Amino acid sequence: MFTLREPARTDRVHSSGTEQNGLREALRHIAVRRRAFAGFAALVCVMTVTAYSQGWMPAMFERTWGWAPERYAVVNGIMLLVIGPAAVNLAGWASDALYARGHHDAPLLVVIIGVCILVPTGVLIPLMPTAVWAFVVIAVNTVGIAILSATAPTALLNITPGEIRGQIIALYFIVISVAGLMIGPTAIGLMNDYVFGAAGIRYSAAIVPLAVGLPVMLTIGGTRRAYRAEQASIARQTRAEPTQESHGH
Repeated sequence: MFTLREPARTDRVHSSGTEQNGLREALRHIAVRRRAFAGFAALVCVMTVTAYSQGWMPAMFERTWGWAPERYAVVNGIMLLVIGPAAVNLAGWASDALYARGHHDAPLLVVIIGVCILVPTGVLIPLMPTAVWAFVVIAVNTVGIAILSATAPTALLNITPGEIRGQIIALYFIVISVAGLMIGPTAIGLMNDYVFGAAGIRYSAAIVPLAVGLPVMLTIGGTRRAYRAEQASIARQTRAEPTQESHGH
């Protein structure tokens, strides 16, 4: 990393070059615009909580359908190798296509589409009658997770001034990772222990995406309005048309 040059900062809100660009300023910026940033982070946290909770999938397949963990791992690994890269590229294409049609919040729209895919499929996976049907739904769920995770950083950058992007991206990854790791696997474990028992793991796995996803989905309209307002504010302050960050795909 020491061999890389610092990139030129663009889309600066301040042009004097004298502003402080540390963590305190980033937190202050988020606090003032908390509706847009909190709503956006909540959408992504739905993905991380759901995805990390799927660490229980091998146990669920074994207890529910009698699949050995190694059998699950082989099928799941092949599916991820095929669907994952295709879905990521699909996300970039869809975001660019939406932007070309005049949707300046195109990355956010792809994030929203991802949430609307992964939440219902996350609930349905454990409730399928057979392991084969569960994997069919997992394939669709993987698309939702992949397109959301691929476009979320771009969506965040589009509402972040150039001078504090590093700090805000760092905070973003801390928040979504901690939320996913703490809530997802833990919630299933607690429900297994105190509600459904080991044999009822499928019900624990179904409740987690529903419990975290449904309330956030109800706020999508407000989050999009706040996001678009912040994006327009950034554009006015930088005297530029709202821009689409490159996906590099």
